[in-house]
Order: sequence, then structure tokens, then C-alpha cells
Amino acid sequence: RAGVRAPGLVPIRIQRLHGAEKTDGEVTYLDLEIYKHTDLNHHTTVYNKKLHPPLDKIKHISYPHIESSISRTAKYGVMSSQLVRYARLCSRKESFVFHTRALLTTLLEKQYRFEKLSHTVRAFIFKHPYLFACRSSEGLAIACLKGLDPKEYVRRS
Repeated sequence: RAGVRAPGLVPIRIQRLHGAEKTDGEVTYLDLEIYKHTDLNHHTTVYNKKLHPPLDKIKHISYPHIESSISRTAKYGVMSSQLVRYARLCSRKESFVFHTRALLTTLLEKQYRFEKLSHTVRAFIFKHPYLFACRSSEGLAIACLKGLDPKEYVRRS
């Protein structure tokens, strides 16, 4: 019947404001997390419910392996589509860099080519030079790519 709630089907945190209000002033809604930073301003970042209980105990395959049967364009398109998502959701440069580096690491572990991924990151950042009020698009690109050694992810037999 419409309007009847079955206990336990909708978590309490979803029932509150259609988001998850946390005790430390953080609120999540869909894939967005709103939090109060040390500068006392509210900021936003990406929220991934798969990283938090109870879903953190389940193994998820988020991105296809490079040798899967879907087209290379679709596989590498993941990088650019996620960059757009991160740019829209992250209000701070540090958050954008964190999520970009995490995705790069995941894709490199799945044998994606570093050159192609880094080109996509640089192209995106240079196409949007005013992201996070950076003085230098090159500086933001370097922050995203710094320290990622493609040799660490060479195909393992």
C-alpha cells in the first residue's frame, strides 16, 4: 500500500532531510557530501556510499579492466566523465586532486595507459583554466599527476 513504511527498508539517515546527517556536521545526499572545513566555511566533495558501512564489506568492480570487451573509447571515457563530476562536486582544489588521483590509481591498476590518462587530465584542466581559482592550470595538472609512477603498474604475470 502506498504510504505504508516497512521498518528497516529505508535507513533512518535517509529519512532525515533525504540525506545522511552525521554527528560532526557533515551531511550526505546522493553522491555529494557537505561539510564544515577548518576555515568554518561549508564545502562539498564527492561521497561514495560504497566506502562506508554496510556497503564497505562488499567487493565492488567500479571500472572495467582494460582488456574487457567494451570499446577503448568507453573505457577511457570514464576518466573524462569522472573529472567533470569531480569538478562539479568538489568545492576545494584538494578534494578534486584527491579524487582524481584515486581514480588514476584505480585505472592504472587495471592496466590503463598512463600517457592517455594524463593527457585526458591535462586536457580537461587546460580546457577549464578557472577551476578552483588556480593561478596555474599546469600546477593543478601536476598536483593530480605528481608521484604516480606508471612503472609500478606494469602488467603483472
